[in-house]
Amino acid sequence: MKLLVDGYTAIVLMHHDVDKEMGLLKVALESNAFYIGALGSRRTHEKRILRLRQLGYEQSVIDRIKAPIGMFGPARRATSLAISILADVAVAREKTLGH
Repeated sequence: MKLLVDGYTAIVLMHHDVDKEMGLLKVALESNAFYIGALGSRRTHEKRILRLRQLGYEQSVIDRIKAPIGMFGPARRATSLAISILADVAVAREKTLGH
């Protein structure tokens, strides 16, 4: 199955498990998606960075990942998290695409 990812695509990974997200994250990093975000704490993101470095990814590529995701910090409710992520994607879209 070929994924359709282009410069107008935002990719948001909602896993809590770095191992389970690696395959999708590799696809995301090799794409030209304008936004790549990943759920998790700063500590989880540090683990993610370590794994990606072990796989040979350059820091400039890893830096494309927005983590933790969202505009207004940790959210306890799914709706708050969703709104926070959508706001974050909207801001990134405006900065990157200008429309």
